[in-house]
Amino acid sequence: MKSQSNLRATYNRMPKVIQTGCRHLKKWTDQMKTQIPLHHYHHLKRLADLRRCSIQEALVYLMDNIPPVDNNWIDSHWGQTTETRGLTIGNHNLADVLDRIQGLPRNIRPVTDGPYLNEFEFFSDQPGLLGIRAQGVSVMDFEMATSRDRAVYELVKDLLPPMTHEQYRVYNTFNSQYLRLVREPTLFTMPTIHAAAIDAGCYVGYKAFALAQFVGGHDVLAFELATENFEVLKLNIANNPSLSIKPIQAALSDQRVQTTIHTRNPKTMAHSLNNFETLKEQNTSLLGDTNQNWENGQVTTEFLDDFTVDYPSFSAVHISVNGHEPEVIGGGTKTIQKAKILRVSCPYQRDGRMVRDLVHEAFNRAGVQVFGKSGGALVAGQELGVQHAIPLVSN
Repeated sequence: MKSQSNLRATYNRMPKVIQTGCRHLKKWTDQMKTQIPLHHYHHLKRLADLRRCSIQEALVYLMDNIPPVDNNWIDSHWGQTTETRGLTIGNHNLADVLDRIQGLPRNIRPVTDGPYLNEFEFFSDQPGLLGIRAQGVSVMDFEMATSRDRAVYELVKDLLPPMTHEQYRVYNTFNSQYLRLVREPTLFTMPTIHAAAIDAGCYVGYKAFALAQFVGGHDVLAFELATENFEVLKLNIANNPSLSIKPIQAALSDQRVQTTIHTRNPKTMAHSLNNFETLKEQNTSLLGDTNQNWENGQVTTEFLDDFTVDYPSFSAVHISVNGHEPEVIGGGTKTIQKAKILRVSCPYQRDGRMVRDLVHEAFNRAGVQVFGKSGGALVAGQELGVQHAIPLVSN
């Protein structure tokens, strides 16, 4: 009874648009219950989201295109469950459906994957880099493709113009790191006032460019740790002179110390001041078969507050630094107190604790109101009523 009361209280504090979505989701799932196990259904739903189609259409695609795999890695990854929901199986044998769902790539993330963009062009004017022009901006990224890029591209290539795996990686990253943010600003906590903004952990600039679309010509401070990423960031800023973005190479923390830069995968966003061996996501190590924790040099850490003294306010502050977010907040107390909106990506566990809890504690120490969570991020700040996030419920 207490848990139902907590759920009702959470629901009542949600913005109306989220309440409406929850009602529609419950009605939809109630109408579509069957014998597909929950976690298999969840992975099939990811395929549907990736292809931007219905569950029924995803099932047709699955049965026509995905070879069966009898190793039930899905339940072993997520944990056993007896709850079921999903869609009607039709004439398909349930065991065959489950085997084919198990044949899908393990790392589909439909929130960031999928065909969004129709008008774009690729360009290449720097060795080892590949660019994409779309939506009025030009962004270069490293010319490379991971096994994940190859696997996911195979699931959507019939929906896209012909492109290489390297092009798909750039295309997909642009969609996920820039296009979604400017098309759905409330969902991704973009600025709602014209004032400076911060992107801490900006990689080569995708989100910084998105933030710049909403700040009315004010500065976006773009912090990046890794030198190779920072050099591409500067090239991208030069290619987009109408955007006021200030690149800053710095290792942000709550102490001034010399420490090690850790890298999980070069030429990606996977850099941190935390050893990746200490980080987990959903109780799974971030270090897979294709990567390991590399020590990538030494750096002296700095305080975020030292870079923001001359700015009276911030429209938005976004922080995503692979597990080191609490320390960035600790060294930026004055900065975050000047921010209208803060979005801190914190999906990981660190040394057995959720980084989200550490971030929440850091906000509490700074006297900053936490509104709730949005995906793997916490949303906080001064005025939070219009932001898309689920309020946190105390136990």
